[in-house]
Amino acid sequence: MKKESKNKKNTSYTIMLIPHSEKPSFSVKLPVYLFQGLAVLVVLFVIVTVSFVGSYLSLAQEASELEDLRETNREQKEKIANFAEQTKTLEEKMERVAETEEKVRELLDIEENGESEEGELLVEKGDEALKQLTTNGRGDMSFTASNTAERTEFSIRRLASELPEKEMGLEDLKEAAIKEEEERKHTPSIIPVHGSITSSYGRRNNPITGRREFHDGIDIAAGQGTPIRAGANGQVVYKGYRGGYGNLLIIDHGYGYQTYYAHLSSFNVDNGEYVEKEDVIGYVGRTGNSTGPHLHYEVHVNGSPVNPSDYIN
Repeated sequence: MKKESKNKKNTSYTIMLIPHSEKPSFSVKLPVYLFQGLAVLVVLFVIVTVSFVGSYLSLAQEASELEDLRETNREQKEKIANFAEQTKTLEEKMERVAETEEKVRELLDIEENGESEEGELLVEKGDEALKQLTTNGRGDMSFTASNTAERTEFSIRRLASELPEKEMGLEDLKEAAIKEEEERKHTPSIIPVHGSITSSYGRRNNPITGRREFHDGIDIAAGQGTPIRAGANGQVVYKGYRGGYGNLLIIDHGYGYQTYYAHLSSFNVDNGEYVEKEDVIGYVGRTGNSTGPHLHYEVHVNGSPVNPSDYIN
């Protein structure tokens, strides 16, 4: 191919074709604008091609990212469903913990009288355990789908790790409360007979001898045959007649406590029998050294007499 010289106005190109055979050569004359148009078409084609390829690659990237997001969303939905189930289980455990704490309160009877300092301390510890669970844990578990799965997972893992310790602590608290309640049942706390206290604990003049001596209990005047009730739960360890006491009943309550009931007219329990607080154990009389029907009542702690008035609510 041979490029012909252009005319002065440069309006066309002549293309000469020379065959390798003996055939004659021939030429083609083409206008300049044809080549210019062809060049423009080539440039446009390149631009369109590059733009198309770029758009295709961008869409492909977006499609891949969208698929990844869909997969992530699906996984997070599965996690949230799983977390919701775990949360429900933890909340059920926390409800059991709250029920245990409520039982402890009932055992200690805090709401009714508030007189047990040790009980108040035990419940205070229980309240602190529950506070840590509800404030640091349960509040974080109230999540919606908009919360991140990571935060929810962290809250559940923290609760799951803390809850067994708190449950154990409250179980120990419950056992301590049961123990305290049992001790309270075995601690003298009522006046054993309805009547008037005619002689207090401490030094006094003996009404029979007139001598100054120490009175180990209190005397409660009551009518002959008035029922006498046990001051607390315990076991009868003595039933019989003993000198100036007359008919005497001794109950061992455990925990170092014993109570004495003297001058009885008759007994309502047998030796070795277990009694509960306020059970009728005998009847008022005037046996032994007595100037009239009454109950001589003593409270002993670890073998020594103490003031029974301190053990009457």
